[in-house]
Amino acid sequence: MNSRLCRKCNEQIPWRIKIGDKFKSLQNRKFCLRCSPFGQHNTSKIDPKERKKKRWESYSQKERDSITKCLYRRGLERKLVLVKMKGGKCQKCGYYGSLRGLSFHHRDRREKLFGLSLNHLWSKSWDKILTEANKCELLCANCHTEIEDKISNKTMNSETNKIKEFNNNELKIFNENLCTQQDLNLQLQS
Repeated sequence: MNSRLCRKCNEQIPWRIKIGDKFKSLQNRKFCLRCSPFGQHNTSKIDPKERKKKRWESYSQKERDSITKCLYRRGLERKLVLVKMKGGKCQKCGYYGSLRGLSFHHRDRREKLFGLSLNHLWSKSWDKILTEANKCELLCANCHTEIEDKISNKTMNSETNKIKEFNNNELKIFNENLCTQQDLNLQLQS
């Protein structure tokens, strides 16, 4: 037996077919190439033209949670592979403590198509992710923030001075209040 019948049109499906320069196995197909073109991954028993995608709202909460966990896990697994490909540590300071503490920095913002957040890591094709990862360097959160601040031409000196001035004033007020409170406690004890 070298073929089977399409479930929709009853046309014979050959076991193998040459597509391009490669032979492809069709022995597990349920529908012929006309009813379900090659590459659409149709493994359903339902006619592919009549099948409708299920809307997110129609899933139960349990199904939604399961799907969300699977997608999150897929994003984490892909991030782990990318981090390993980039050396497994911050390329500036050498930090390697937490996977969440490492992020991808695009060397040239003009070439950036999308960020490599978990949301994009689970939803984009692996080829697109690899192309985008080649435009990036792996940095820890601190180094990434420092580089982004330099790129944005934001000088943190004025902000840092304001924070130091604020902290010094607060410290003086705190120390004054602490001293008066201690004096009050000493007076009450005696």
